[in-house]
Amino acid sequence: MVSVASLAARAFDRIAATVSDAVMPCTLTHQEQGAYNPGTGEYDIITTQTDGRVVFATAQPIDDMFPGYVAAPGEMLVYAEGFDFAPVENDGLSIGGTGHTVTEVGDIAGASGAWALMVVRS
Repeated sequence: MVSVASLAARAFDRIAATVSDAVMPCTLTHQEQGAYNPGTGEYDIITTQTDGRVVFATAQPIDDMFPGYVAAPGEMLVYAEGFDFAPVENDGLSIGGTGHTVTEVGDIAGASGAWALMVVRS
């Protein structure tokens, strides 16, 4: 059986072959609270990164992916694939050298291989 991740990769490859500059490399950054450090009196921050690809969905209404979602000014819908872990709200997403923050996550097909993300520039 073909995985969602494999199908998403193929779809992104075909888009890239057809529409120049439509598929952009990106880096997803997730930070979470680690162990308490008594020496500093603070919790350590654990940072994890993974690379993937995104396509901006400029022609699709946001409501198609996130029914009832009211986008804030500047929020954009992107499709993403290739990550080693699932994105979550407040993750950082660097696209073409520009920083973004993930504000909403939709797992396409519920299989953690492709995602619809709402992002806003950081």
